Amino acid sequence: MRLPIYILLILISAQILFAANPRCYQCNLKIQQTYIEYNDNVYHPACYEATADRCAVCNVILSGSVIAIEGKQYHKSCYEDSVAEHCGVCEKPILSAIIEYEGGHYHEECYINSVLPRCAVCDEPLREEYRVDYWGNNTHKRHEDEYSPCESCGRLISDRLTGGGVTIDDDRRICGICFSTAIFDDVETKVLAKKVSYDLAYYGIKIDMNDIPVILTDPQELARLTGRIGESNELGLAKSEKITRAGNVINRSDSVYAIYGLPERVLEGVLAHEMMHVWMAHNAKEKPSQAVVEGVSNYASFLIYNSRNDSMARMLIDNLQADPDSIYGDGYRQVSKFVEQSGLKELLDGLRHGTLDLK
Repeated sequence: MRLPIYILLILISAQILFAANPRCYQCNLKIQQTYIEYNDNVYHPACYEATADRCAVCNVILSGSVIAIEGKQYHKSCYEDSVAEHCGVCEKPILSAIIEYEGGHYHEECYINSVLPRCAVCDEPLREEYRVDYWGNNTHKRHEDEYSPCESCGRLISDRLTGGGVTIDDDRRICGICFSTAIFDDVETKVLAKKVSYDLAYYGIKIDMNDIPVILTDPQELARLTGRIGESNELGLAKSEKITRAGNVINRSDSVYAIYGLPERVLEGVLAHEMMHVWMAHNAKEKPSQAVVEGVSNYASFLIYNSRNDSMARMLIDNLQADPDSIYGDGYRQVSKFVEQSGLKELLDGLRHGTLDLK
């Protein structure tokens, strides 16, 4: 669309007496009385009205400020009211550069300040390529080099977006949102473990947590317990030991570990995962492959997340589904597909009787 051109049109009407009467520029007859002078020419009033430029909207003779565009001329007010695009934000006519976006028209300033998405970290308009996290937060890509992501939810840790955050003494960075539900207390953890075991029992996965210690620890100690110092990023561990005599189990010892400072929803999933390891140690007739073991344990986490049905739980479910790991991710997807087709009871019975075949 071409921009309008402003013309100032000034009409001067006067009654003038001449010794020699002037001739009308239009009809070439002598003018005896009042005449109109325009662009150094004179006209009979009637001749001028018959030939004068008129507004393309109201058809009234143009006077005052005139806008010419695409071969037509308008009174400024007529153009603004009836022809010009109006801004989708301020609703005023757009008489300069027009920004078109998703069917709307905007002043450049209105578009920048009111239509463009704003950065969740600095609140500035996002004029170039930007990052969108799982939660729908839009941020400038440059902030990835300026702020740390939360290790639990992935949000960039900043005052505006997450209310700040904390660094736990093992150098884990946790945002203020996740830290608000983080658990550091063994008693709280034990209570949460009983709640998780109760929920798993609803699905037929019964685990008596009364005699199973649940221990919070740091990542370094957890790595030491797993025997993978410097290479493990696991959040929990289950240890199950049994003493047999003449082929009979005479004593069992189970314990569950999780790292401290995890948000409640994350910790619930970790506990469910490790409890499923304990369940399989007690109930599986044969030890399945590692992919099956971890896939089944991840499915227990899914059962807990799915029963919570909040935004954090949904993110954790999506993470399970998208996990690229050939053991944890592929194992979970195989188990999930099996349960979808055959049911959870068939999965548990297959583990109990040593007949489970996920293929």
